[in-house]
Amino acid sequence: LQHQGRLAWDKPVRHYLPDFTLWDKFATQEMTPTDLLTHQSGLPRHDLFWYGSPFSRRELMQRLQYLQPSKSFRSTWQYQNLMYLSAGVLTEQLSGQSWESFTQQNIFTPLGMRTSCFSHKDAPIGSSPALPYRKADNDSIRLIPYRDIDAIGPAGSIVSNIDDMLQWVKFHLNKGNIGDTEILPAATVHQLHTPVKLIENSTNPLFPEFSHRSYAYGWFVYHYGEHLVVQHGGNIDGFSALVFLLPEHNIGMVFLTNLNGNPLPGILANYATDLLLQRNYTDWFARTISPTTTPESSRESPQPIPGTQPSRHLQQYAGQYEHPAYGITTITLANHQLHFSFNSFEGIMKHWHYDVFQASITDPAQEMMLSFHTHKDGSIEKLGIALEPALAEDIFFTRLPPDVLQDADYIHTLTGMYTLDNMVITISYQQGKLTALVPGQPSYELQPYKTNFFRLKGLNGYSLEFVFEKNQPNAAQIKFHQPNGIFPAKRKP
Repeated sequence: LQHQGRLAWDKPVRHYLPDFTLWDKFATQEMTPTDLLTHQSGLPRHDLFWYGSPFSRRELMQRLQYLQPSKSFRSTWQYQNLMYLSAGVLTEQLSGQSWESFTQQNIFTPLGMRTSCFSHKDAPIGSSPALPYRKADNDSIRLIPYRDIDAIGPAGSIVSNIDDMLQWVKFHLNKGNIGDTEILPAATVHQLHTPVKLIENSTNPLFPEFSHRSYAYGWFVYHYGEHLVVQHGGNIDGFSALVFLLPEHNIGMVFLTNLNGNPLPGILANYATDLLLQRNYTDWFARTISPTTTPESSRESPQPIPGTQPSRHLQQYAGQYEHPAYGITTITLANHQLHFSFNSFEGIMKHWHYDVFQASITDPAQEMMLSFHTHKDGSIEKLGIALEPALAEDIFFTRLPPDVLQDADYIHTLTGMYTLDNMVITISYQQGKLTALVPGQPSYELQPYKTNFFRLKGLNGYSLEFVFEKNQPNAAQIKFHQPNGIFPAKRKP
């Protein structure tokens, strides 16, 4: 697209995608395609936002505005799959094609990548796709299900093999050519390999042979001794991969493994580099694995504060909690046990301490800590979950009220006129909003938050309660709950 003149690297993304919006207003206005591809958005990974999510590619992009950054725009390099998703949406906007169709037409077909596709379900008939595996806590290897990641596809959904991937390698080593056919100009390919952003704190004293790393357009760039390295790896459920180029020596390698989070591709790349460049032997396996191995016996498990109890009956924690980006978390009670459901994750909750619970997720196996937070009126107001470790605080989900505003019969029991001293207060429902009109004051929108209770939008600490009497179909009175008292008003006959 850039080569065709349909995209400029330094033009704001919003020039092409007007609905592209981030939390940071400055980043929203200034983010360019270069920023998208070099991880300078200021956002941490937020992987559990998209992982297992029901949202479409476009919906995920439109929810970016509700994701909190951990750094300021362009200040720090932070790997971020969601910006590559956004680059995919940008591709679709400019090309008028799906990202998959555009990639097939402009990369797979001209490069001769005949069997590459975008899901294991689309693998060629008669082929035998690799099966995904994960290492369990006891170091055993177990088969896990394939996971579809269509929505985040531009960040890592391609299914390929060594034969096809070597065509991709040749394309880069041959400076944009396949055989005698130019796919991209050499200058463009050179730009893709040229560092844009220094990766802070990317040296390791255990590996002094390697320079600081920088990030180019989708490539890590650094030096191994005097040798330039251009490479990129990737991990999805059950698979780890690495494409490794030594462009000055016309050497390219591809490593594909079917084990989750496998360090072997990087280790093998270093061994192969030493062999091909006739360097002295180094035991890369020992140097890579040993320093990071922690004996199980030396680990301490976190412990709850003993002797505490939940502050209320378990049923009161049950409900739906929503975050504007992450979506809905559902807590249910069954057989005296709280259950947790978020996106495709489900688990059983056990009390940890106070109003904190631990949810045990089975696929993928992990523990999540959930903390319930109480409003000053005593009701549970929100749920905090540590879904993004780079943020200082939890991701907070606000408790959803009963879906009463969709119930016309219930709304009818609330509307009408109520008298308070000499004032007549009107409760009405129009255009999907329940409002209270007090003489001499603006109209207040009523927001449901628990059974028969509504908060007055824009007034902190003010709520309205509808009171029903036995055998009466309509609310008999309303009560204004305010910091200075409770004020009842009876329904006007």
